[in-house]
Amino acid sequence: MPNRIVLIDDEAKLLRALKRALELDGHEVCEFTSPDRALAFIFERHPALVISDIRMPGMTGLDLLAKLGELHPSPPCILMTAYSSVETAVTAVRLGARDYLLKPFEIEELQAAVRRVLEAVPPPSDTIDTGSVSRPAGRSEAIRKVLDLIGRVADTESTVLLQGESGTGKELAARTLHTLSQRATGPFIPVNCSAIPEALVESELFGHLKGSFTGAFADKDGLFHEAAGGTLFLDEIGDLAVASQAKLLRVLQDGSVRKVGDTRGYPVDVRIVAASNRDLRAECLAGRFREDLLYRLSVVEIRMPSLRERIEDIPDLVDVFLKRFAERHHRPVLEPSEAALAKLARYAWPGNVRELENVIERAVILKRQGKELLPDDLPLPEPGIGSGTAAIPPGVQLDEARERLEVDLIRRALEASGYNYSQAAERLGLTRQNLHYKLKKYGLRKDSPTS
Repeated sequence: MPNRIVLIDDEAKLLRALKRALELDGHEVCEFTSPDRALAFIFERHPALVISDIRMPGMTGLDLLAKLGELHPSPPCILMTAYSSVETAVTAVRLGARDYLLKPFEIEELQAAVRRVLEAVPPPSDTIDTGSVSRPAGRSEAIRKVLDLIGRVADTESTVLLQGESGTGKELAARTLHTLSQRATGPFIPVNCSAIPEALVESELFGHLKGSFTGAFADKDGLFHEAAGGTLFLDEIGDLAVASQAKLLRVLQDGSVRKVGDTRGYPVDVRIVAASNRDLRAECLAGRFREDLLYRLSVVEIRMPSLRERIEDIPDLVDVFLKRFAERHHRPVLEPSEAALAKLARYAWPGNVRELENVIERAVILKRQGKELLPDDLPLPEPGIGSGTAAIPPGVQLDEARERLEVDLIRRALEASGYNYSQAAERLGLTRQNLHYKLKKYGLRKDSPTS
């Protein structure tokens, strides 16, 4: 399988020449004149190597290298420049550059540098295998759509609203947005709005002055102040009381925070990312959420798909969790059997990725012997019980289980959208063309309700 290389330079003519040379060496080359677009691609595809010019409009190669260092795993990088200096070279090495080429160079020099770097670095996995996952893992179209949106919006200052069921990875998506933003060196402050008593919301978010209320024995900065220069993640924002929503709206409109007991406002430099497992538009209609606040929060809205909608990602997620918990609990890394993966695919996952994570952690801890993850290591409720999706009988192979679940989800999406194919495709994280392809593949009629 050819190594995927990302090549970045604002000189289009040079870019084409380098691409041809690397392709002759058998590599798959994806070229970019924009480092911002390249970063979004790197974030999604995890190439084997990145080769970048240093001096480019907007983001420099050194800026790009610093952001690559925040990904896990981080792809190796070779930097190119026509403006060499000791300071630049030292900075490049400190940030993790594997090689440093001075323009003009011979094509053979680049080819040799690429071979050296790739031989020294093990080939990357398509999933994150140890430590904290820096991005939502998986290769399904549903999760790729999420990653594409994150990549496009991360480096802006817009507010982002993440919606989806509990356990779908909304906080992970928020952290990824922060990591890929210009605010990555600033703090990421997560706040569980449902855990703050209503009487303390204003004090917790905005701070207070000494003596402003009973128990205020000293001045206190709020979470907006703590997040200055970074990102404030307001999780479960749908649980805020309407009165607290009004105070939050005022801050978003004015860009300033006033502590409890103070008459002055102070400007705050904070990016807001919010999340909810409730349908906030339905909450607005019910009078439980302010419509004007929703508009402020949802400049960009990202829907996190349920695990039922991305069942094909289960093998990748299992691989991530098996390696993570083996390291955490000092256990051998288990290899999932096909039968175990088929069992996981048959279950409907009402708790989504979080539930899968807990199941795998329990299996790693309790495994007594052998290095293979077996169906008996995975105690799960009977398929379909309380899950809202059709049960799949035991003995079904993994591919067949996936197809049955996919058919069931397509039918449910069509029913929920009144057989509006554009809306159904959006619910499923598909393009309309892909939905029509699947309807044809599974023999589902496009012109009438499915049976």
